[in-house]
Amino acid sequence: MPEMRRGDGRKEMIAYDNYHIKRCDALEFLTNNFKEFPSVMPSCVVEVAYGISENIFRGWMFVVLADGELVFADCLSPCIRASDFNNLFACSGD
Repeated sequence: MPEMRRGDGRKEMIAYDNYHIKRCDALEFLTNNFKEFPSVMPSCVVEVAYGISENIFRGWMFVVLADGELVFADCLSPCIRASDFNNLFACSGD
């Protein structure tokens, strides 16, 4: 388990909950299957309702928010936005 230093210099373990782990798995799925985060509903997925795709990865689906932004979400974990996808590549240097 990863460690981090507290303000007093002591180390403590970082606990990751199941939602963070599932979100990381979903982000990895996206990076393995999409060159860039889509700005509109991808044509390769089926919409089951207006603005909601079929479940394409372990309960995760594309959803169009009220403001028009497309996100990848499972309704439990924090959704994945284009900026999350793009920041992953900015950090990795790819």
